[in-house]
Amino acid sequence: MSKRSVLFIILNFLLCFALIISCAMSGISLASSMEQPNKDDNKSAAYNFQLYMARGRLSFADGYFDTAIKNFKKAIDIKSTSSDAHDAYSQAIFFKKLGVLMESTSSG
Repeated sequence: MSKRSVLFIILNFLLCFALIISCAMSGISLASSMEQPNKDDNKSAAYNFQLYMARGRLSFADGYFDTAIKNFKKAIDIKSTSSDAHDAYSQAIFFKKLGVLMESTSSG
């Protein structure tokens, strides 16, 4: 296993751990939001926002820019005022375009 693979695994673990801690500190519970989705829409929206941001960050770190873009877009749909979501979305689009550009220049 290469150093890069180990770093991605560690980064993914840390991001998931951070999501779990942030949800626990804000009082968001996946089980309670699944049982009563209409009771606390704000908590559910906050949880979903954090979930899509974490998924986007993990996808971005692994180089899956299309998936990252979709997740960041869903986070923006939930919380349109989030500058973090907009920045991450723009960065994912930039890296996707950069990858396409690098592929086209290396092939010929």
